[in-house]
Amino acid sequence: MSEQINSAPTKTSHDDQSPSSASCPIPDSKNTQPDCGTNAASPNNKRQERWPMWNAIATTAATIIIALATIATVGVTIHHAEIFNQQLTAMRGQLAEMKNQRLMTVAQLRANIRREQPNVRAIGEGGKLIVAGEKITGWIISPAWTNAGGTDAKDYRGWFDIKAFDVRPGQTNVQATDCLPIPEPNPLPPAGTFQYGATFLQAAQTLAIEDAVKAQVGTKYIFMRGHIQYRDIFPDTLLHYADWCVAIIPNDLERSLFSFLSLRENTD
Repeated sequence: MSEQINSAPTKTSHDDQSPSSASCPIPDSKNTQPDCGTNAASPNNKRQERWPMWNAIATTAATIIIALATIATVGVTIHHAEIFNQQLTAMRGQLAEMKNQRLMTVAQLRANIRREQPNVRAIGEGGKLIVAGEKITGWIISPAWTNAGGTDAKDYRGWFDIKAFDVRPGQTNVQATDCLPIPEPNPLPPAGTFQYGATFLQAAQTLAIEDAVKAQVGTKYIFMRGHIQYRDIFPDTLLHYADWCVAIIPNDLERSLFSFLSLRENTD
């Protein structure tokens, strides 16, 4: 009895294909990327799905880097501004110190004209200076000035006069308010240079003997008032001045002795 062997039919290679692969169409010219189950899980598709995430991360990172760079730039700018402000403050301090030093130098070296004791000389007939034994008819009086500063005075000008006034009833003495400022002449006297260390006498004015006698007995009082002005050699300095007035008090007319009582001395 022969043995019958039933062999199962042999499956072709097409039978080994999975249903998903069997149903996946073959790409053609119009369908270059078929929508298959295996394609959805392919590495290429996974990379495409992750691309928006990586793009967002990269954008965020770039934004953070730009922000950090901006912050660093602002920090550097603020630091530079602080340095500049410190330098500006130091320069201002140095400038103020230089100005103060200049003011001190000007104050030490500027021209400084001060009034000295007036020069008094007796005169006789015809206004000539007397010699011993001649009759006195009056006196010529010159204000004296010294430049006690360390530099010359420029544009120096000065003027003065001598006036006698009747004593008012009940008046016992004179006040500064009794001596009004001297008017400014028109035109002004010529300007000149007053050298430092020098003494200068203004052109004399005459005091008559009659006024001196009345002042001695108390019926008149005599004022000598004047004004000087000048500039320093330093540029951009103000005009200096002295507005002054003294009362002339006769002491001994035969010996030509007078006192000069200062009533006003207004200076710059």
